[in-house]
Amino acid sequence: MADPKLNDPEANSQFAASKALAKEKGTAPGVDPETGERAAVTYRQLYNETGGAENGAVAERMFRDIARKGGYGDVGLNQALDIRSLGRSVEDRKKALDGGRDMEGRELDLYGKHKLQQEIQHQDNLINDVGEALEQLKKG
Repeated sequence: MADPKLNDPEANSQFAASKALAKEKGTAPGVDPETGERAAVTYRQLYNETGGAENGAVAERMFRDIARKGGYGDVGLNQALDIRSLGRSVEDRKKALDGGRDMEGRELDLYGKHKLQQEIQHQDNLINDVGEALEQLKKG
């Protein structure tokens, strides 16, 4: 009979290895322990990182600010904001532009090229805005 630990994602997976590395380095949840890049932001993380109950309003303001700046709009406090996907969106659009195809795989015409360039610029702006909001967290 096979060892059940071999199929346990909490013990034997890339996820488990990453989780162990994060614990070893003292990296906060949602932060890549190797690159320091945040995958997502939650109100709970911000609440814990800003000191809890005495700064709950600060955490809420930061969370809502990141949500608006990231293009998520007004969201509930129980949601996770996937900020890593903002950068991936830029990369995907740049690859499409370089490959001469739009995001649906159609050949790019002049309009399509300009549209992708504008989308790339827009996503870059969102990334910068979210980055500035996260810097405020580091500054306290």
